[in-house]
Amino acid sequence: MFKILVSDPISDFGLQKMTRAVDVEVAKITGLSEEELISIIRPYDALLRRSFRCYLKMNRQHQITHS
Repeated sequence: MFKILVSDPISDFGLQKMTRAVDVEVAKITGLSEEELISIIRPYDALLRRSFRCYLKMNRQHQITHS
């Protein structure tokens, strides 16, 4: 299962293809602070945002850093 976190307001119409895919799970959680986002991102494979106020990197040991 490929898990995607949507953290900015994006229309459900825009997410339809992903939400209909059999092997994709989409979680839409908006209004997160940078600290909240960092605290919940670990189980996700991708982050989908409209804007990019922070840039998160996950290394091979699944440690999250931001710049």
